[in-house]
Amino acid sequence: MPLDHDAQTLLEMVRAANRPAFETVGAAEARLLYMAGRKVLAPEPLPVAETRDLTMPGPGGPISLRLYRSSSWGVSHERSSTRSSRPPTRPTGTS
Repeated sequence: MPLDHDAQTLLEMVRAANRPAFETVGAAEARLLYMAGRKVLAPEPLPVAETRDLTMPGPGGPISLRLYRSSSWGVSHERSSTRSSRPPTRPTGTS
């Protein structure tokens, strides 16, 4: 089974950074390396245009859901290169 495209990209980014492994440096340097990596690997989230509270039937009663729709819904960009451009189907019985 091939590796997920986004996971493969992440691994390639880590290899390209050529940083030392956390276990080979002291705690202070490992923290700095971790924080530097977070800035690159966890970009700012996309702006949210809409949130909707929904429910769907569950075996023990209704299950609360929250739908987040980004401002760029339906716009093709590199962060969604492996995701469908179609909106997800809505569970039966929700509004």
